[in-house]
This record gives sequence, C-alpha cells and structure tokens, in this order.
Amino acid sequence: MMAEHFYNPVEFWGDWIMSSIARNDPAYPDQDYWRGRIWAPMNFLVYLALRRYHLPQARADLVKKTTALLLQEWRAEGHVHENYNSDASEGDDRDPTVTPFTIGTACLA
Repeated sequence: MMAEHFYNPVEFWGDWIMSSIARNDPAYPDQDYWRGRIWAPMNFLVYLALRRYHLPQARADLVKKTTALLLQEWRAEGHVHENYNSDASEGDDRDPTVTPFTIGTACLA
C-alpha cells in the first residue's frame, strides 16, 4: 500500500506532501481548500497512523517534507498558514487576505 499510494508521485508523493486528495483526482488542480491542498493537522494524523503500523521510514519522510514545507514559509515570512498549495507550497496563493497565523498549524509545527 505504501509503494502503491504513499510513495507514488501520481497520487501522493512529491516535493510537498500529503495532499488532501490524490494528484490524479480530477479535482486536484483546483487547489481549493480540500481539493488537493496540504493540511498540517492531516499530516499529523497520517503520521500517527504510520507510527501505529511501524513504518519508520515513511514516518521520517513525512516529517521531513512537512517540516520543510512549514519552515520554508516561517523562515521567509515569519508565519504559517492553515493549508498549502501542493504544487507551489504557498499558503496564500488562493486568497491573499487569509490570515497568516493559524493556531492548529502553528501548534503542530
């Protein structure tokens, strides 16, 4: 299952993970809220599942990519967003007026 879905670049694997739906889903290009965006709390839930099933490499890969995503914005802008574009790794690409400080993501980071 990990090779078929998690590490599959056609579905979930990429520079930034995990998108809320698979990259090959017709709604993915919308990158609108739950249509393909990355959510830090969702990544945390996936992390917990990977820990439960003793998948240390997948867990480490998820942590590395999630950390890189959040720190990229934190270092450049001094904040983190609620969700991120799965391709562009930006949190304010859909609505520039969205608040840059989201408690759930900040706590998770």
